[in-house]
Amino acid sequence: MRRILADALTSKLANLPPRGAPLLIGVSGGPDSVTLLHALVELGHRPHVCHLNHGWRGAAGEADAEFVRALADRLGLPVALETRVVPTGEEAARQARLDFFQSVAHRTGITTLALAHTADDQVETLLLRLIRGAGVTGLAGMAGVRTFGTLTIVRPLLAVRRAEVLEYLRARRLEYREDASNANREFLRNRIRHELLPLLEREYNPAIREVLWRTAEVLRAQAEADPVAAQRQVIRQMGFHEIERLRQVAAKQFWRTDRLWPVALRGETTVPELGIRLVAGEEGERFDADRLGEGLFLRTWRAGDRFQPLGMTGEKKLQDFFVDEKVPRHERHRVPLLCTATGQIAWVVGYRIAEPFKVTATTQRVWQARAIRFPG
Repeated sequence: MRRILADALTSKLANLPPRGAPLLIGVSGGPDSVTLLHALVELGHRPHVCHLNHGWRGAAGEADAEFVRALADRLGLPVALETRVVPTGEEAARQARLDFFQSVAHRTGITTLALAHTADDQVETLLLRLIRGAGVTGLAGMAGVRTFGTLTIVRPLLAVRRAEVLEYLRARRLEYREDASNANREFLRNRIRHELLPLLEREYNPAIREVLWRTAEVLRAQAEADPVAAQRQVIRQMGFHEIERLRQVAAKQFWRTDRLWPVALRGETTVPELGIRLVAGEEGERFDADRLGEGLFLRTWRAGDRFQPLGMTGEKKLQDFFVDEKVPRHERHRVPLLCTATGQIAWVVGYRIAEPFKVTATTQRVWQARAIRFPG
C-alpha cells in the first residue's frame, strides 16, 4: 500500500520539461528536495544537482553539503556545491540561493531550474503574505512556472502535500537531512508552520490546509489572467444541468488540455488523444538529427506560438500559418507540434517542417519520421 501511495506522488508532478531536457535542481538535503530528485530520476531525468551552504550552521551545514554530494554521486549526477556567508534572514537566504542558481546556469548553460516547494509551502506562503499585507498577486503564492532573469523556475511538487513526501521517502527507505533552523521560531514562516496552522486545524477547520491551497490556486489564476479564472467565474453561476453538459463536452475534448508527449527517437510514439502515430526511421519527413537533438516531444498549439516554415527567411505566427493552410479553426488545437528539448517547433505535423531543421549539404546525421493518422 505504501508503494502505491508513493507512486501516486510521482503521477502528481507537474510543470516538468521533457525527459532528457537539460535541468538544474536545487537540493538542500531535506525531505522535499530529496523526494523531488529521486522522483525526477525515476521518470528518466538526469538533473544537475545544486546545493548552497549559507554558512549559518557550521558543521551541520557542511554535513548537509557532503550528504548532497554523496547522493548525487550515488545517482551518477553532476553536482555544484558552494558555500557563501549569507546574513541571517529569509529574504537574504532566498536572494543568495537565486544568485547561486543563476551562477550555475551561467556556467552550465542550463536555464531550467526545478525547486521542491510543496502544497504546504504554498499554504504557508499565502498566510505569510496575508499577515504582511499583499494584494491578489501576492496572495496568489508561488507560480508553477516563473521566470527570474535568465532562469525558468519550475515547481513540480506544488500539488503534493508534505505528508505524501514523507510517505514517498518511507516507501523507498530514502535518507534525508533535517535542518534544525526549520524549528527556529524567530522566523515568521516557522511560526506559521508550527503554531498558526496547527491552531487553525485544531480550533477552526481540520481541512484548513486544503482550503487555503485551493484559495491560492484560484488567486493565482486570477492574478495571471489565466482563462481558468474566467471559466471558474462562469461555472459558479451555472446550475446542475448546465454543469453536467459542460462536463460531458470536456470529457470529449480531453485532447485540448495542455500536455506534453515524449517522442521516441527509435520506434513508435502513439498519442491517442491526438489521433496520431509517429513512426521514427520510416520514410517521411527528414530532419538534421544533430540540430533536433534529444528530448523531443509533441504538444499542441499555444497562443503566441511562432516558427519558421520551410523555405521562409523569417518566423511566422502559427495562427497565421493555420489560416494560410486553411486549417479549420476547430482542428487547430489538435494539430501535433514536434518540439525540441528547448521548446522550439521543428515540425507542424502533417503540414510543414521548420527551416532550421532541414537536411542540408552539411548534415551529418538524418532523422526521419512518418506520421500516421487514425481516429482519435
